[in-house]
Amino acid sequence: MDGCGCDLFASGLLTLEAEAKPLLLAELEVVFATEGLLTVREGHYHQARRVFASTGNYAEKLHCERLDGL
Repeated sequence: MDGCGCDLFASGLLTLEAEAKPLLLAELEVVFATEGLLTVREGHYHQARRVFASTGNYAEKLHCERLDGL
């Protein structure tokens, strides 16, 4: 696995705490050492923050660029 957790996000094997089934595939593109673009395919409660926490990191600030279908 790479240092940023990109492989884990794309594996389709990541399961969040208190969730029974794994998340759909997600993509993480590292822009800088402390900044990245996360593309998710579903919208679980605080999913982005919980995904980063599962890799031992935290999301200090989030910005939603686009919601498909809206």
